[in-house]
Amino acid sequence: MKIEFPSQISFRHLLQIKKYVYFPLITLVVVSALLVFVIIPTFRNLTLLRSEISRRKEIQRGLEMKIEILRGLDEARLLEQVETLEKAIPSRKDVFLLLTSLNGLASQTGVALGSFSLSPGSLATGAATGSATSQPDRPAETGSGRAAASSQLASIEVGIEVLGPFEGVQMFLSGLEHVVPLMRLTSVDLAPATLETPVFASTSSAFPLVSDITANAILGMFYAPLPTELGAVTDPIETPSETEQGVYEQLLSFTSFPASSSANIPTGREDVFAPF
Repeated sequence: MKIEFPSQISFRHLLQIKKYVYFPLITLVVVSALLVFVIIPTFRNLTLLRSEISRRKEIQRGLEMKIEILRGLDEARLLEQVETLEKAIPSRKDVFLLLTSLNGLASQTGVALGSFSLSPGSLATGAATGSATSQPDRPAETGSGRAAASSQLASIEVGIEVLGPFEGVQMFLSGLEHVVPLMRLTSVDLAPATLETPVFASTSSAFPLVSDITANAILGMFYAPLPTELGAVTDPIETPSETEQGVYEQLLSFTSFPASSSANIPTGREDVFAPF
């Protein structure tokens, strides 16, 4: 086949030839630009939007389940459980609650409380040094079946002096495992009582008897500060396990003394200048 070119090529012929060459190239460039800068980003955004919608729907289903769980809770029972747990493991260093329990147990067992001591800094905040230090280990389970809390506890150490017959002192020390707030008996020393032994609360006599003994004990009262942060809204609600429910049932059997059982501390005269 023989191709013949015109002997004379005009400017109009050149434009016709370029039109057939440049038009496909321009079309290809435009389509590629639309694909790269419009279609692909739009498709990517749609994919991300669908993923976000799926995630939000999952969160919504979780929140609806949490709402159903919260609606099924008994507010009165929750308040009762919180009060029980607060008495067992106070959220602060409640020395008054400790004194109330010790004095009530002493009256119940027929012994008298002597001196009461706190280490310096014990009533400060949890960050203070002294005897109020965090305990990395959990309190050991005793014969009464006491179970430790799942989180680490802090303790405040106090020293007490107990005066009374041997049987009463023994009952008092054993009863420490069955009263709230929860406490741990760290050490105890027994010695015969003397007439110089101070007595602050007694159920029998204001002076010690010959058969009485004195027990100097070191106790560690446990407390757990309240959390400073709440969990995320999307976190699931953790219901008490069977073990935790069993621990709570055991706490219900522990003895709790009312505030009226606190020690009778002499207040002295109201008017020091009044005649006797």
